[in-house]
Amino acid sequence: MISYFYKYPIESIAVFVTLFPISAMLFRMDYKHTTLKYLFWCLIFKFIIESLMLYMAIHKQNNLFLYNAYVCVSYAFFARMFYSAFDLNVYKKVVIWCSLLFYCVLIYDWVYVGLEQSLMVSGTFQCLMIILFVIMFFLEITASLKIRNLLRYSLFWVCSGLLVYYCSLTFVSPLFNMLDRWDGPRDFEILLMLPAVFECFYLMTIFFGILVSD
Repeated sequence: MISYFYKYPIESIAVFVTLFPISAMLFRMDYKHTTLKYLFWCLIFKFIIESLMLYMAIHKQNNLFLYNAYVCVSYAFFARMFYSAFDLNVYKKVVIWCSLLFYCVLIYDWVYVGLEQSLMVSGTFQCLMIILFVIMFFLEITASLKIRNLLRYSLFWVCSGLLVYYCSLTFVSPLFNMLDRWDGPRDFEILLMLPAVFECFYLMTIFFGILVSD
């Protein structure tokens, strides 16, 4: 176990950093909020899945089916969060149609690639969809001017963190599939650490944003 933490320190730390925003939401009781409750349960699910993945990785067991399950469920939570956050019906419809398209792609990936390998398309597609939702969110709050102080608005921090994280993951996600299926060059492994770094950043951004929000 110690050797694994020593070899993959950032990836291991990212699992436990999830507890920071969870604790902040419990402290502020944001888990009862009509919008942030979806994020709260997504983080709970994330911590459980990643803890199991960490345990299986330590024991050298294939855990990719858990990651694939996380991609499926986390997208549902985020899509529902944005659907609840949007006021414009046109944006809500975009979320619905994008979600239908995403799960069609996901089913194709499961059939073509399988559950025990890195998904070929769905991971990148999830990133693009969430980036789109974040941009739509920023456009809506900018046009409506309903938020007086963005720095005191928790969803602003949440979306800012998600934007940074999923932008970084968009370009790295295809490498997971390449390394798994074709045993690609190990030089790419340094790039695979970047999502864990940005994951810690986005989780701490959510933690900070919830604490300073009204």
